[in-house]
Amino acid sequence: MKLILPGRSNYPKWDAPRHPRLHYLAPEPTFFQRGVLPFGLKVFDLMLNVAEDPDALIQTGYRLNRLISGLKMRRIRVGHCAWPYLEGGKGDLVVLLHGFGADKDRFGSFLTMIRRGFHVVVPDIPGFGEHEQVWDDVYDVGTQVRRIERFIETLGLETFHLMGISLGGYLASLYASRNAHRVTSLCLMDTAGFSSSANSDALQLYEDEARNIFLPKDEADMQLMVDYLLYRPLVLPVAFRRYWLQQTMDLMAWREKLFDDLLSGGLYLMDGLADRIKAPTLVVWGAEDRICHVSTVETIMARIENCRSYILHGCGHIPIVEHPGLSARLYMDFLGKCGKDASGF
Repeated sequence: MKLILPGRSNYPKWDAPRHPRLHYLAPEPTFFQRGVLPFGLKVFDLMLNVAEDPDALIQTGYRLNRLISGLKMRRIRVGHCAWPYLEGGKGDLVVLLHGFGADKDRFGSFLTMIRRGFHVVVPDIPGFGEHEQVWDDVYDVGTQVRRIERFIETLGLETFHLMGISLGGYLASLYASRNAHRVTSLCLMDTAGFSSSANSDALQLYEDEARNIFLPKDEADMQLMVDYLLYRPLVLPVAFRRYWLQQTMDLMAWREKLFDDLLSGGLYLMDGLADRIKAPTLVVWGAEDRICHVSTVETIMARIENCRSYILHGCGHIPIVEHPGLSARLYMDFLGKCGKDASGF
């Protein structure tokens, strides 16, 4: 891993600034990227081809991953909603929030590494995962954060480290701005909720053609979504692509409602609220993120005083998938420094 200098050649559409707390890393492609992920998808594709019940196969995979990670599946009643969440590990408490279309089981090996040194709580965000679909409810970010506040209070969590990725980062940052007394530290990975000086490819596609990259209509759209999410090309095997598309199509009307609710609540609320965040903040971003443009980092650093950022060259929207080991090391190092001195990390 080496330090690279900022410049227009590395970050198209953005003159990357120099800042003492903004670091540019160029990690080499990992063995996970080059070998494990493609091979794992091929094996999984073969299993889907012969499985009588693909859904049961998926759930078995989730249970196996939880067992390996030392996590237990739990549920707690919060109002009229039964919250599913994962919990495990010992040490300082860390709450993790997933992104749009994901769920508590999508943190993969990143979560396994974090759990070794910390007590982790990973809920399904309402509307996703194993949550009930309540059509009369609304799912804008403000309402979602109020639900998260009730979840935290019901669990009896007093102070904790908070991390979110993509939409989860939006929710995490809004929560931290409202609950500074609870949030020991904040970590944002490729987060939504802040404006950028340039449109991402996904936003430009939506503005130009009214196409939502997260609402694929066919197999070509499904592959395009993967191309937008990841930097390194990954061709989805046929059976896996068809299964994933069918799952998405089954939830299409529900996903459209979630997106409409999200848009109605505002896409950039944090521009006016981030200065209320007092916790030390770590920002990790893929330089080639096509969902949330990398220039968003500049907006965040201008609004959160105690903030340090790492931009990963050769990485897309999901650092915990493309560089799980590096993402975990950056985060655990940050948590260790926060434990010793919460200021000026």
